[in-house]
Amino acid sequence: MSKPNRRSFLKSAGVATAGAVAWQIVPPHVLGQGRVPPSERLHIASIGVGGQGRGDFARVAEAADDNMVAICDVDPQQTRVLQRDRSAGEVAQKCKVFTDYRKMLDEGDAVYPAEDYTTQPERFMAAELVREKVLHHTSDELPYTTAVSVDKFDEDEGKNLIRIYATIYVERESQKPIVIGKRGEMVKRIGTEARLDLESILGAKVFLDLHVAVHESWREDERFLGELEWPL
Repeated sequence: MSKPNRRSFLKSAGVATAGAVAWQIVPPHVLGQGRVPPSERLHIASIGVGGQGRGDFARVAEAADDNMVAICDVDPQQTRVLQRDRSAGEVAQKCKVFTDYRKMLDEGDAVYPAEDYTTQPERFMAAELVREKVLHHTSDELPYTTAVSVDKFDEDEGKNLIRIYATIYVERESQKPIVIGKRGEMVKRIGTEARLDLESILGAKVFLDLHVAVHESWREDERFLGELEWPL
């Protein structure tokens, strides 16, 4: 297994974990007496802890320090800097350290059966599949600055057809052409790849309509984040 460089590491890790950063809150009574819900045995790992990743780790660690179990960065220096951080260093020092996220993901027993591909709602999955394609094709220009909102999700069981209308949000007007592409070629490619994946997973024909809009500082807008329906 070859060691990835930092750019390819962050790019592939971002795509691989595009839909893996959210968790569900499950009341204990739903699972029955003696069963521990996933939300009470949550294990969190942070991939990429340099720059913005260091700040993201600190914010998550402040809310769930007991559940932080691993940190991963292809550059060991970034890990050492995090472990000396005033706000999050103590938590980082308790974490297991990796330089290759693939080895980190290999550890541990499977929690769910192999045939279960997600615990998330279909609307959320559709948004994250679109976001995965955006990251795959634009991560060099737009690292972690995009969000996807599913505005409408209609199922026509008689025609075995699902119509999905979604918006890709960027933070600046100058970023829109990157996602749209020349003559709309980039957003068309993103939509085609996401639609094919959705059809394979959902077992139905999918009509996917994508738009691109600007929302400055969406990551700090609590109301907007709530509208994204992330199952936090």
